[in-house]
Amino acid sequence: MGSSIPTFKAVEFHPGMNIVLADQGPGSSGKDSRNGVGKTTLMEIVHFCLGGKLESDSTLGKPALGHAEFWIELELDGVRFSILRGVASEKTVLVAGMPDEWILPHRQQLGLDGTSLSLGELRTILGERAFGLGREEKGSHYPTFRSLFSFIAREGQAAYLSPFSTVPQMSAGDKQVLNSFLLGLGWEYAVQWQAWRERNEAVKSLKKALKGGALAGLGGVGELEADRVRLSQQHQRVARELADFRVLPEYQAIEREANRLTRAMQRRQNENVADAELLRMYEASLQEEADTEPQQLLALYEEAGVVLGEQVRKRLDEVKKFHSELIANRRTFLTKELSGIRSRIEERTRENQADEQEKAKYLGVLKEHRALDEYTQLQALNNELAGRVAEIESRIELLNGLEKQDTSVKGERIDLAQRTRADFIERRNARDAAVAIFNENSESLYNAPGTLIIDIGENGYTFDVRIEREGSEGIDKMKIFCYDLMLARLWSGRRPSPLLLMHDSTLFDGVDERQRGHALERAYHESDANGFQYIVFLNSDNLPRQEYLGEFCVDSHVRVRLDDT
Repeated sequence: MGSSIPTFKAVEFHPGMNIVLADQGPGSSGKDSRNGVGKTTLMEIVHFCLGGKLESDSTLGKPALGHAEFWIELELDGVRFSILRGVASEKTVLVAGMPDEWILPHRQQLGLDGTSLSLGELRTILGERAFGLGREEKGSHYPTFRSLFSFIAREGQAAYLSPFSTVPQMSAGDKQVLNSFLLGLGWEYAVQWQAWRERNEAVKSLKKALKGGALAGLGGVGELEADRVRLSQQHQRVARELADFRVLPEYQAIEREANRLTRAMQRRQNENVADAELLRMYEASLQEEADTEPQQLLALYEEAGVVLGEQVRKRLDEVKKFHSELIANRRTFLTKELSGIRSRIEERTRENQADEQEKAKYLGVLKEHRALDEYTQLQALNNELAGRVAEIESRIELLNGLEKQDTSVKGERIDLAQRTRADFIERRNARDAAVAIFNENSESLYNAPGTLIIDIGENGYTFDVRIEREGSEGIDKMKIFCYDLMLARLWSGRRPSPLLLMHDSTLFDGVDERQRGHALERAYHESDANGFQYIVFLNSDNLPRQEYLGEFCVDSHVRVRLDDT
């Protein structure tokens, strides 16, 4: 491993055990920390050269290293080759010594000093040659080189919180897929479980959204069906009425004419009532009219003993004559008036009879036909009912579809559980090997059995580890050590294989000195016996005493010493 930075100390790692040791320089005080003297940077370089993402807050992401280049030489699948990657051109890498048959299936450009590959191409090739990932094995939940390599070289504090995850809040699906792949289980079933979980969550989310949104308070399919029947009946009635509807364009004009005739007839009727009252008064006046004779007045005088002269008698005759003429004239006037009143009443009556017949014709037409605005209103009601029926039918179809999907998802879970369980049973030897190795690792540290629990739960694979002496941070860290060392041993017997395991000093934080020593001794023996490379980053003041290291000698395996001065 090297860099274009002149002060960078090139590092060469050997097969088996390798230690990167951070020493405290002679000019530093006891308060100086050795956690930032280069151990983490070396881990970053390994990930960077092997296609990792360059984080802005990382050491390599600092502006001062903007033009730096780093390279790593490694052996995979029996082939030794090198990878060079620059910070300024982080999206591509240069490779040298990589066989053409590795590269030719992928898009590439030839550079002056080697072959240029994109990060995607590099990751695909490394996945094929380190873990045997096929080119066809690609999908949103499929294992990738980077996700698997994060277990080989855990990076950052979050990577040392659980044996089964390497990033904060790793999804259950990723845990199942990656760990089942590394353990040699049916990881394809883990992929199917993740796809099933997504479908199941989608159905649940949709049902929840509908219950709290468009279908809130509408009940189930049964209630919607009842509403559909009721509204359909109402819609059919309105549709029939609309089909029989006869529109008369002149409806309003005829209606206005009928109303005019009604008003005219009412006016005439009122006038006839008034004339009839006047007629009665005139007829009564004629009956009460009396012809007062002057002779009667003369008889009254005589009875009173009054003798009237000739002149008076003559005057009375004149008065009688005048009175008779006056009465005759009044009778003539009243008779004429009575005749006129009767004529007017008769005329109005005839007109009303004629208008009544005309009005009856108009009303008959109106009874047979209806107005356009009424038709428009009826049509609007028909459309509204049709829309409501269609909406309810759509909701019923949606709910039925959701129920069908829900039933289908439940059936898929049962089928998937059965197939996963069958495959799980067939892979018993692989599980037994993993459990046995984990137990051996645990006993080498604590002289107490540890248990790796692999099972099938309601939603796919489940993983857990237990060591009898639980309850401290140190033991939790050693669970990770035992698990990772078990994976390294399992993969040492497979081809292709990364044949590598790397641990940062974070793994040993809070671990008792005795267990630190036993862990290093165990890693030494396992890597040497099984032919994989173990690289561990340690602080010199955290090294266990030799009495806890057994036959393992630290100094013989220190490949580089870093100081903080």
